[in-house]
Amino acid sequence: MMPAGSGPGRLLGPIGTAALALIAVLPACDKSQGEHPVNPSSNAAATAGVNALQQIEQFTRVSFPEGATVVQQARTSDSDAILRAKLLMTPAQWTAFVGALALPADAFEEEKRYLLGINDGWWNPKDPTRLPTAQLALPDGKILNVGIDRTDEQRLQVYFIWHGT
Repeated sequence: MMPAGSGPGRLLGPIGTAALALIAVLPACDKSQGEHPVNPSSNAAATAGVNALQQIEQFTRVSFPEGATVVQQARTSDSDAILRAKLLMTPAQWTAFVGALALPADAFEEEKRYLLGINDGWWNPKDPTRLPTAQLALPDGKILNVGIDRTDEQRLQVYFIWHGT
């Protein structure tokens, strides 16, 4: 037990103590990159995943099949916005997604993986053994890069980057 009048409050003063408490809490609150981790096993997280998917659809004007789940996303908010997202889809959802985009199966090539960039925390396109990737020019002058990780054949992991030209 510390004697009365000692401890961090005395050394830092009330402002210093408040600043220290704020510094300890800030990392848990930081959503500056728009990251939305989702654990689909909980109802609240599933709702967050649906909301995140709706936000991506509204921002990019790209539609996703019902039931697709956002694992995580990040978006820059500058004038040349870039949105990255990792999603989970079933094989049927994946087929519907690429069909709606009019992306033929032969558009996906392992050599195009570079279009997804480098690993950065949760964004890890260099990790899967195979990640066939395609690029699509969208009508509004935007570019869509999509990669598919089929490591788990029932829960396909989709790498999605939407950006300006």
